[in-house]
Amino acid sequence: MAASSRPGRGPATAGKRRVPLSRERIVTAALAVIERAPETKLTLAAVASELGVATMSLYTHVRNREELLEAVRAAALAKFEFVPKVDDDWERQLSQLLHALRQHAARYPFLAFEPAEFPVVWPALLEPLVAILRRAGLRGVDLAESTRWIGRKIGILALLDQSWPLGRAAKPASYPDFPAEAASELRDVLPYLAKGDPDHAFEFAVERAIAAIRDLVRKSGAS
Repeated sequence: MAASSRPGRGPATAGKRRVPLSRERIVTAALAVIERAPETKLTLAAVASELGVATMSLYTHVRNREELLEAVRAAALAKFEFVPKVDDDWERQLSQLLHALRQHAARYPFLAFEPAEFPVVWPALLEPLVAILRRAGLRGVDLAESTRWIGRKIGILALLDQSWPLGRAAKPASYPDFPAEAASELRDVLPYLAKGDPDHAFEFAVERAIAAIRDLVRKSGAS
């Protein structure tokens, strides 16, 4: 007797169970798309293609592209990890930590990390940052305020700087017409301001942060 066949139950599909679509799967797929082609703007169609589903099916779990981007930003930040090299001094460890955060953000351009979302990555940055500043010799209020300042100023700079590549690639900044006397005073600095080298600016910020912490440790030890 011939075996009966049912529509949609051919040999290629029999026994296979399709994984249900979920918000978590969508976010994971979006991260994969970005990491594979970081220079390409993320679209719902690209995420749907990654999952092998119709674009409209994504709207059951995310209302629009902006909601997806918010979830992807949070997931990208939460993936940040850093383990300092124990043999390095605190200055090198602090520099490595901040550069690692900047490099992590560079993996996800066009996400435009916002300062308000920074606490998502805070535990991953907070623990090594506090440990490094303790090693430097800071305690109490000095430790807390230094942690807050570096996290907000340099940490956020690392995220924002790397997540706005279109802004960096745009035409140089333009400046208004200055009075003649002001222009003469600014002539030597305006070309550098217009150029806006983000790498140089970040290195300058990291160096200033280390110098400030070093000075604070010296003053604390002298008091």
